[in-house]
Amino acid sequence: MNNSNNSIEELLNKAKESFENNDYEKAIEYIDKVIFYNGDSYDLYHNRGLAKLNLRLYEEAIKDFDRAIELGDYNSYYERGLAKFYMAFYKEAIEDFNKVIELDKNDTASFAYNTIGLCKYNLNEFDEALKYYEKAIEINPNLIIAYHNIALLKHSMGLDDEALSYLNKALEIDPNNIETYLKIYSIKLGLGLEQEANEYLNKIIEMYPDDIYIYDRILMHIMILLLLCIN
Repeated sequence: MNNSNNSIEELLNKAKESFENNDYEKAIEYIDKVIFYNGDSYDLYHNRGLAKLNLRLYEEAIKDFDRAIELGDYNSYYERGLAKFYMAFYKEAIEDFNKVIELDKNDTASFAYNTIGLCKYNLNEFDEALKYYEKAIEINPNLIIAYHNIALLKHSMGLDDEALSYLNKALEIDPNNIETYLKIYSIKLGLGLEQEANEYLNKIIEMYPDDIYIYDRILMHIMILLLLCIN
């Protein structure tokens, strides 16, 4: 019995290590074995679902989250909603995120409100999207992604001054957030303010002068902008 318990513990540790190393396929292999030898546990299905979510195996991930929820893991509603969101099942995703809000009034709820906003945005319900983003910020004033999403919404409506205002609020929360700088750069470049736009790229380089990864990010961002202009 002890040997069996030790084997299960070893498999769990290997699954955790694989997950932390982003080796999700290996993590799934270990969790499969634990489920086979040790039976049902919502933690196992939840974690296997997370691994499949990271591998973009959304339908399989949903099945694992379904089972985890059946076994009493209400934390899986959020991840199941994400899987549905990535599959563009926005209305179904909203149902799961509303369940999160019903069960959790704190930090996870702020992410749920924000992602409902994204669903509404993709459904072209812009006024509704804004309401959910604002609710996310009301719960968590430091949720930078919600400020980014409002900026995207405002930009898509041609309200670039308002978009920049929200991005500047995001910078006040985290002055080192690269995504915020890149988004400001994009908007200012689109407005023909090339010199001002380049100042934001220079700020990123000043913050991370020796980080090759950052240069790759900047280059990729510029290439995407060029492709959008060509199209």
